[in-house]
Amino acid sequence: MFSKPIAFAAALFLGLTGPLSAQSKDYKEVEVKNGATITGRVAFSGEAPRIMFPITKNPEVCCAEGEKEKLSPRLVVGKDGGVKNAVVFLTEVSEGKPFPVAKPALDQAKCVFEPHILLAQKGQKVSIRNSDMVLHNTHGFLRSNDAFNLAFPAKGEAVDVPMRRDGVISLKCDAGHSWMSAYIFVITHPYYAITDDDGRFKLEGYTSPNHMVRSISGAALMGIGGAMAYGCSIGQGLTGLSTLGMPSF
Repeated sequence: MFSKPIAFAAALFLGLTGPLSAQSKDYKEVEVKNGATITGRVAFSGEAPRIMFPITKNPEVCCAEGEKEKLSPRLVVGKDGGVKNAVVFLTEVSEGKPFPVAKPALDQAKCVFEPHILLAQKGQKVSIRNSDMVLHNTHGFLRSNDAFNLAFPAKGEAVDVPMRRDGVISLKCDAGHSWMSAYIFVITHPYYAITDDDGRFKLEGYTSPNHMVRSISGAALMGIGGAMAYGCSIGQGLTGLSTLGMPSF
């Protein structure tokens, strides 16, 4: 049983493309009983910029409510500073809870990728769909190389795309919808979390306190702007608070 707080760093994603650092290549799924949990919040420090993109094509579909521009989804900050869609993950994880069984899916609706951030296990297939009555061309890049390039000329079309290599795939639409962007994290272990509208996250299911300590000690920080404040707990035995800050834009 631990008697003092443990300071740790987790990973903040606000615009990274490329490999994920220190990922386990041979993750082993094991039964986890009464696993430990890390919870916390990602918050932006300072005044967050509002990045707007003009709607230059297919406004009848992309601007159903008459708007002339769209807010960039790459940095979404709530009224209390919480950062939505930051990805928090741990490194040096070799075993633990099973991966989720649900099939990951990405939609193109009203000329926006939904969700903006998607997690997918390496080797898994991601369903990509077009829900708009306009042409979309989904172009994915991994480490500056083409991962896939798919045309969706009709509403309702869907394609299953295998995730063969781990890393961060950045997505754009090559059909003239320059404001569209999204990211697929292709992961080799399931200890990842995406922050909600308030910037909060939860990482669950560590096999033992030692397992958690090894993981959080090897974690990394990536991203730009903002600050992180979060606590961790193991049942009722450990509580703590750690803050990691970076300059704002």
